[in-house]
Amino acid sequence: MDLYLRAGRTIELMDRYADALALYDEMLAAALERGDRQMELAALAARATGEAISVSVAGEQGQTEQHALEALALARELGDPAAEAKLLWVLMLANRFNLGDYAAGLEYGRRSLVIAREHGLDEQAALTAQDLAQNLGAHGQLAEAHAMVNESISYWLRVGNLPLAANGLRNRLEIEWLQGELDAAERTTRQSLEIDERTSNVWGRAMSRMYLGGLYVVRGRLAEALAILDEAFAIANASELLVLRLTIATTLASVLIADGQPDRARGLVDEARRGMTGMFEGLPDIPSAIQAAIELAAGRPAQAARVAEPGTAFLPDLPFAFSVYTIWSAPIEAAIVVGNLEPARDATDRILAHAIRTGARFWQPEARRLWALALAAAGDRAAARVELDQALALAREIGMASTAAAIERSRAAIAVTA
Repeated sequence: MDLYLRAGRTIELMDRYADALALYDEMLAAALERGDRQMELAALAARATGEAISVSVAGEQGQTEQHALEALALARELGDPAAEAKLLWVLMLANRFNLGDYAAGLEYGRRSLVIAREHGLDEQAALTAQDLAQNLGAHGQLAEAHAMVNESISYWLRVGNLPLAANGLRNRLEIEWLQGELDAAERTTRQSLEIDERTSNVWGRAMSRMYLGGLYVVRGRLAEALAILDEAFAIANASELLVLRLTIATTLASVLIADGQPDRARGLVDEARRGMTGMFEGLPDIPSAIQAAIELAAGRPAQAARVAEPGTAFLPDLPFAFSVYTIWSAPIEAAIVVGNLEPARDATDRILAHAIRTGARFWQPEARRLWALALAAAGDRAAARVELDQALALAREIGMASTAAAIERSRAAIAVTA
């Protein structure tokens, strides 16, 4: 078991996933040589868990699901409910977002939670609930996700596991953000950041700053947003975590556009495009969406429309839309400006319907603004005015100053007066 403990510390403290996985393989070989089936199960479960964790760093699934299924079969053969619950959780991680089968992932997660609760496995129940909540929230099941993640956060705080409490808080702030509860989201972000600083969690220190910067952007506090996003970028650059660096880079790029720094934004987008090559198949093309925003801001809508097709940069069932920028907005607006109305209206209609169905109020003002632009381009100014009035009222209610300003600019641009 010393190998297992050493590998666990490697993952926990050093983020050296490849080294940890090599130690798990060493442990597995020793177990097979001794004929020790419990040790074999421990090695298989540890390897699958390490692979599932490293997915977020490597951006690819590898053999995670296959290895987890092999370990799950052995756990059931040996009658080990703790290992079974853990491996079902791993299988959920292997089937989330753009990886594998999302519906299967939800089922794995729910089964893991049931087994953990039935057998009093409180820590595993909290782990599973927290990640299941992130899946649910990313796919629009916000109310259930909010209740589930609160349960996990309470457990981590009670037992003093601050890093996982901070992770849960970051999950919760995404939900609060989507629901348009920006005051609550900011409180949650600050609580997470305070823990991340105390625990020196590199991922958390960068991500919590990114979220706080995003909230500043939404509220029209651009200078504060850029300052804290630059801090986040510096932390990410000093790390070995590629996904973290790319996430912060694209987020910062989107804000630099609003600040009138297109050249720096373009450099970050180019870097992100190179880094993302071959990663995250099936996810929105974030660099192209931001490139479209750069071209649109420069007054080149035709070029913006060529860079990214409307609708291709946003999929409602993927976990990016709460971010500091609205990655689907620029391609849609560019399409409207150049007269490509049908795909623009189709994409906007999907987004708005999804936002209303899930209670994601944060999406709604921008979606209504775009819908109004499409209506005006088709000659229906009266309907456009209604949409803009509704969008502006909701943006002001939520406290989305930057979106409210964009709506007012759109009103002026299409000669719709208050």
